[in-house]
Amino acid sequence: MPLSVGDTAPDFSLMDPNRQTVSLSDFKGQKTVVLAFYPLAFTPGCTMEMSCFRDVSGDFEAAGAQVLGVSVDTFASQGAFGREIKANFPLLSDWPKYNTARAYGVFRDAINIAARVTYVIDKEGIIRGVIESESDMEVHSRDALKVVKELA
Repeated sequence: MPLSVGDTAPDFSLMDPNRQTVSLSDFKGQKTVVLAFYPLAFTPGCTMEMSCFRDVSGDFEAAGAQVLGVSVDTFASQGAFGREIKANFPLLSDWPKYNTARAYGVFRDAINIAARVTYVIDKEGIIRGVIESESDMEVHSRDALKVVKELA
């Protein structure tokens, strides 16, 4: 079950395609974080969802937020996917242990992927928005941006 608005967001340290570690705590006190879990790189729905975030990344940046995409794909797959969709924000790998997806309550054990859930986490590490939809790929970036602007 996904975490809820008002919960403290669990810290994480995940690898980006360049093998650099990105942690939630890197942004504490500095930026709102939009943590977008998606099932699998290169699938049509995930391509559309991450492309929607890419297309409005300037709006997130202007509002003081950092978008982070997370899936269970390897960091190498994340790199190839990021290049294909021209991602302008980090795509992080929760492979091979899936600890972050589990900590956020979005890991689907039966099929070993994360559910499509986006969290908006304020500068102090409190969850201020939870967007859940497996079918509407645009709602994640649209609703996350609304929450981010309310926090700005």
